[in-house]
This record gives sequence, structure tokens and C-alpha cells, in this order.
Amino acid sequence: MSTNLPREITKPLQALLRRVRRMQILRGTAAMATVMLGGLLISMAAHLLFAPLPVEVSWILLGLIGVGLLWAASKWFVKPLRGKITLIQIARWLETRHPEIQERVSTALELSDHSKGGVSEGLLQQLVEEAEGDVKGVNPTREVRARRAKRWLWPAAALAAVFVAVFIIFPEQSRRLLVRAVAPFSDLGNAGAVRFTIEPENINVLEGDEVRIVIKYSDDNVEELALVMEREGEEPLTEMLKLAGVEDGISRFEYRLPSAKESFHYFAQTGKAQSDGFDVKVSMLPRIEAVKIGVEFPEYTGLLTEQRPLEDEISALGGSTISLGGETTPGVERGRFLLDGEEVGTVRIERGLEKSKVLVNWTLEPEKGGLGQVMLYHELGREIEGLRFPVKVEKDAVPQVTLLAPTQPELRLRPNEQVRLEYEVLEDFGLKAVAVDLVINGSEVPPLTASAARKDPLSANPLWRGEETVSLGELSEKYDNLEEVRMAVLITDNLPESLGGPNVGRSEWLVVKIDRNAESLARQEIRAQQSDVRETINEAIRETREAKDRMEWHEENVKKEELPEQAEKHLAEARDKLANAQEQLEELAERMENGVQAARAEDVREAAEEVAESRERLEETPLQDNPEARGEELAEARQAAQDAIEKLQEIREEVQKDEGRLEQLARLNELAQRENEIARQAENNEQQEGAEAEANPELQQAQEQLEAELKQQINQNPEARAEVLENQADAAAELAEQAADLSERQESLADAAEAQLAAQEEEPQEGQPQESQPQESQPQESQPQEGQPQESQPQSEAERELAEQIREQLRAEQASIVEDVQEQLAEARANLEDRANLLPEAVEQAKDTLESLEENFGEAAAESANEAAESLSELALPSEERGEQPGEGEQPGEGEQSGEGEQSGEGEQSGEGEQS
Repeated sequence: MSTNLPREITKPLQALLRRVRRMQILRGTAAMATVMLGGLLISMAAHLLFAPLPVEVSWILLGLIGVGLLWAASKWFVKPLRGKITLIQIARWLETRHPEIQERVSTALELSDHSKGGVSEGLLQQLVEEAEGDVKGVNPTREVRARRAKRWLWPAAALAAVFVAVFIIFPEQSRRLLVRAVAPFSDLGNAGAVRFTIEPENINVLEGDEVRIVIKYSDDNVEELALVMEREGEEPLTEMLKLAGVEDGISRFEYRLPSAKESFHYFAQTGKAQSDGFDVKVSMLPRIEAVKIGVEFPEYTGLLTEQRPLEDEISALGGSTISLGGETTPGVERGRFLLDGEEVGTVRIERGLEKSKVLVNWTLEPEKGGLGQVMLYHELGREIEGLRFPVKVEKDAVPQVTLLAPTQPELRLRPNEQVRLEYEVLEDFGLKAVAVDLVINGSEVPPLTASAARKDPLSANPLWRGEETVSLGELSEKYDNLEEVRMAVLITDNLPESLGGPNVGRSEWLVVKIDRNAESLARQEIRAQQSDVRETINEAIRETREAKDRMEWHEENVKKEELPEQAEKHLAEARDKLANAQEQLEELAERMENGVQAARAEDVREAAEEVAESRERLEETPLQDNPEARGEELAEARQAAQDAIEKLQEIREEVQKDEGRLEQLARLNELAQRENEIARQAENNEQQEGAEAEANPELQQAQEQLEAELKQQINQNPEARAEVLENQADAAAELAEQAADLSERQESLADAAEAQLAAQEEEPQEGQPQESQPQESQPQESQPQEGQPQESQPQSEAERELAEQIREQLRAEQASIVEDVQEQLAEARANLEDRANLLPEAVEQAKDTLESLEENFGEAAAESANEAAESLSELALPSEERGEQPGEGEQPGEGEQSGEGEQSGEGEQSGEGEQS
């Protein structure tokens, strides 16, 4: 359209166009309102007249209303507005209503669009001016009337008036009917719901709680009422409620659910009236599931944190920190932990949308177990027990101390005896201290401190082993009139005081009665062990032989179809005897492992296995299907019993053969005991009288006599104990290593002594002639030589001080070597090492070196040190490399003969003399 048209023409035409569009919108809106209000009133009437209307019908009515509304909107709203109306169409419509315009307005509009098509400008301008005059007086309201729109406005207004009137007159009923018309899924009741009063409407309860619903209906003529309950995924359940009472014209009904388990939706219904719908929400009881336990043990145990599931109870060591974790329902707000009704520890809740986490922590206090309860506080205001379990506080066990040796509970010993206590300790975690508890003549005395026990790395159980030597001679010196000594190993574990520790375990008491005429402990122990082995083996042989005899009695009876009653009785007796023999042999093998017959413990176990096989075969005999099979089983059982008897007889013979060797062993142990006692007395004498005191002649004589007897015993039977106790071989290797170390130290000391001697020879004092050796009667440490001034030169005095310091160091080192060599000598004699023949010589050479150093005999000290080093070097070599193998230089028969001739004579006589 040309923009040259004056506004006076286009403005009236545009006003007419806007008037037309407004009328179209008004008519469409009125049509849609008429359809919608009519449909709603019809649906509300249907819900009122045909109540209770099924939900499906409500949805159909709502669908029809929607379809009608869409049809009205499409026909009278969308479609008219979508049609295009131009100003030319408006001009022509106006010219039809006003013929006097003579189509000047439409012609002007059309020619303005085609002004370049050869139309005269002057003519067009004249036409436009005339058209302006034609439209100048046009009134859009008068030209476009609302007559067609009013066809829908009047029905819409009438329906709206009815709608408003209904809501004014019946507000509650109308509101409910409208909601049910537009929202069939709503819980709101129908018009009759206003007559219902329900308490407590929506309910939140915990699983298992009682649900009580009171329904009141404002009509006293109602005798029963339907309660409809809907559960998710299930068909609705209707329960008819009987009238519970009438108050002021209002009927009352009650519903009780003793234990709620599931949530449900409910409403009441009577006649056409249906109440609003409410929900009963049942929350699960807060239980703790997927429980896991963490145990952090006390620090002193050295154990790592342990994770475990919760079983029947929580059991852990006192002082442990327990961490309990699990999952519970999301409604839990907080919690607490009770132990026998007392709140302990902490409870933390980590809330989640679907599940919450529960974390409980507390520390087990000693002797404070009981019933554990995790109490959870639910958001509904209830405290519920979420979990219960017994709590057991384990005690750190008291150390179990077993005395392995001596094996006899009561001994009679000489007052100079040394009692070696061998023990083992079964302890959970660790030991703190070891002592020997003493009771002297019936009175308690302070215990003796003992060396620490060593843990056995090979034991499946936490086992410690140790040994301690108690000197009766020392106790005799300390306590007057020593007659009886009761001693036990006392073990203190590492349980802290804060946890009620430490625990103290004590072994069984060993009673020692003092008897100067008693046999040695070694001899008593060996005799007791030998007697135990013999008696047990004899008893096992007797039991096995009697069982074998009973088998032989019924060789023919077992081949019968039915076993006689007497045969069954005798075979049962045989089984019992075999079982008893097996048990005795197994226990004997365990005892032998720590005794003089340790090498034969495995043989005894093999015999026990033979007995066990015989018993098993005998048990299978009556179970066989046919007589032939029973006979075969019995024959195998009898043969196994015979094999066991022969094995035991062989062991018994070997044990009997060991009597002579064990006598030698007892004698050697007696000599070792005397050696230790003499050494102890010498040490005490030195401590009491001082290091400068002269040696006790009696002790020296006893030592010399003892060494002679010890050499004699070793030469008579150098392998006595090696044949009985094969497990002592490791001690020889250890002694060899110690001898090698002492040899190195002795060689270093010899070199130092020679260097010291050379330094003395090169530094003669002024006015003194050089001498190659000092006289024995003149010590050189502090006396100046004759004719020499005491302080000749400052340099000489400093050199003498340095030399004195070196000599002191040499003396201290040599004294340490002497002590170590003496310890090796005692151990070699106890283990029957062939190096025990050489060690006394090495001891003497080491002592000579020490005496030379103390007397400042330089050359003598150097020579003695070299000789001691050579002896110790030879001792460090294996026996086959020393040139002192048994039998070299003498016939074996000679050694044995000498041993036989001197064993019971000279050796024991010397022992008696020493004792007296």
C-alpha cells in the first residue's frame, strides 16, 4: 500500500479493523466461557446427583469439557483471528453499507498501490480528496455492532451467574464439587464430605504402633459406615464400621488397627456422601543393619586394628576402643549408647535421603561388660532400641607358668647344690619381669631377680621359654639354718596399671629339703626320668599285650555270621586298653622332649601310632559286611599291636643301655655343679675381701681337684652326653665362635704387651743401667730404680704416666678374657665338648698373663699372652682339625677301661671329700 495516502483515510479504516478484531475476540471468549461453564455445571451436577461418581466417569466428564473447550476455541477464536483482513476489504465492506460513497475509498486505495501504472496524478489526487470526505464521519462502534458477540455473551453471563450463586449459597459443597470436576485424582470428598469429621485425619506412626481413627457423621440415623483403605499396588479394602455412639445428633464410628505395618490412604463413605481422603504413613522402626565392628586394641598389645562382623556378641580385650557402624532409616535424628543402662561413648548420625548412617564409639573398661543397646531417637518423637547385643570384656590372661625342670615337685639336695629352673610361659602379649619367689624355712623372703625369658618364634601359641639357676650355697650364706626352700618362677606381664595390671603368674612350687647326704640334682632328675620312661613303656606293653590277647581269643568268633556278645565285650575292652596305651605313650613322648631321652621321643610317637592303628583296625572289625572281612581286619589289628609291642621292647632295651652313659652324664653334671659353686664362692670372697686379697688356698685346692676329676671324666667318655642329647651339638658351634673371638682379643693383647715391653726397653732412665728383665721381687710400677732421681725430667714422667695407663688398659682387657674363658670352660664341661680338655690350659695361660701384667713382668706377660692366643686359636678350630681327635695316641679300649676303673672309686671319693 502506498504511503502517500493521507492519514485521514487510513486512520478511520484501521479503527474499523480493530473494532472487528475486538468483536471476534469477545465472541470467541464468550463461546469458550459458555462451553466451559456449562460443562463444569453439568459435571458438578453429575457428581452431586450420581455420587459417589466413579473416578473413571469423572475423567470422562473432564475430557468432554476439555474437548468442547478446544472446539469452541478453534471455531470462534482461533479460526476468525487467523483470517487476514486488509484495508481495501474494510473499505469495500464500508461502501456496501454506504452506497453514496460510490467506491471512491476502495478505488483510491487500489490506485495508490498502482500509482506507477500510468494513472494521472492529478486525477488520483482529486479522488483521494473525495475519499477523505467520505470516511471522515465514519463511527467504528456504530458500523461494527456487538450483536453477534452477544449471542454468546448472554449464555456465558447466565452460566457465570449460576456458578456464582451456587458458590454463594453452598460454598463448601460447591468447592468440593468443582474440585472433583476438574481434579478427579483429588483426595477432596464430594458435597457430602461436609458432614464428616475425622480425627486425627493424616497420621504418622511407627511400624507396630496402634492406629485409632474416630469418624463423626452429622446424621443420627446412620447405623454403619464404610471405611475404604487403599494400599499401593493392592485392591482397595473396605471395612464396615458399626455405630459406636450418638452424641447431639452426630453418629460416631471408630476404627482400630492394633499394629500398623504398611502405609495406606483412607476415606469414609455412607450413602452418596464421601469424606475427604487422608493418609496413614507408617515409618519403619529404626533398626541398624549391615553392622560392622572395628576393634582398636590397647597399645601395649601391639595388635593391629581389626574389622569383624557383628555376630552373637561383641567381645574384646579390656581397654580396646570399639567402633560400630551401620545403616538405619532416614527418620532418625540422634542416638545414644547404653551399657547395662548407663550411657557411655558417643553416637553420631549421618542423615541421608534414603538411609542414614549410625556410628557408635566407646572404650571397653575392664570388668564392665553387660547388655549394649543403641537407642535411636526418631523424628516422630519416639526413642527406639535400634540394636542390642551382649558386651563381653576379655581379661588379659594371667601368665601361665609351667616348670619344665626339675620334674619332681619335691627334692632332697645338698646345701652346695645349684638348682636350674627351666620353665615356659604362656602369655597373651608380653612379659615385663621375671623373678624367683622364695619361701625359706616357711617364711617369705624377697624374690630373686631373674634374667628375661625368650619368646619362642616357632610356637603357634605366644610362648616364652627361660631358665634360671638358684644357688643353695648362696642362700645358705644369706639365711641361717637353711632346712627347706620353696621356690617358684614368678612372671609379671606388661598389662598397664590403668587397665588393672600387671598380672602375675606363678609356677607350681618346687620344694627343696636340705640334706647333706642327698644325691645330686642331676642324678635324681636322670633317675626319675629313666624310671618314668621304663614304667610308662612297661604299662603300655602290658595294656597292648592284653588287648592283643583278647583279639586272639576271638579269632574264630569274628568269622561267624553274628558276633557273640562275649566277643563284643572283649573287643571293646581291647579297644579301651589300646586307647589308654596310646594316650600314655603320646604324653610320654611330650615329656621326653625336654629330658635326657629326647632323642627317643620320636620312636615313642611311632609306637603310639602303631597302637592307634591297631585300635582303628579293631574298631572297624565289627562294621565289616561279611565274616571274612572281619577276620582280615582283626588280623591286621593284631599284627599292628604286635608291631607296637616289639617297638616298645626295642625302645626299652635302648633306654636300659643308656644307664651307663647317663651315669657318666650325672657325674659330669655333679662336677659342673661343684665348679659353679667354687666359682661363686671365689667371686664372693673377692667381693668381700677386695681385689688385692690373696687367693683362698682351700678354694684353689678344691678347684684343682675338681679340674682333675673333670678331665678324667671327659677322657673316659668324651661323647657320653652327645649320644644321649643330640640337640646339644649347636652349643659346640657357639663355643667355637666364642673361642675364635677370644683368640682375636688375646692376640691383640699379646701385640700390645710386646709393644709395651719394647717401649720400656728403649727408654732407660738417667743414672740407671739398662736391664733386659726386671727382677721378680721388684715391681716396676711405682718404685724408681736405685741411683735414679724420682723426677729426672718432665718428659720421662709423662712417658711413665702414659705407660701406666696402657698397662691398666691391658690388665682390664686381660681380666675380661680370663672371665670369658672361664665361662666357656663351664659351658664346654656341661655340654661334654672335647674342647673342655684344652680350655683349662687356656684358662691357666690367660691367668698367667694377667698375673704378669699385674706384677709388671713385661716379657713374661707377652709370652703368656701369645701362648693363650695360640690355645684359643686352636680351640676355635673344628675338632678334626685340632690334632686331638678321640682315639689318637691311645686305644679306645684303654680309655674305656680307665673310665670303668675310676668312675665309682676316685671320682665319688673326691666328691665326698669336697662335700665334707
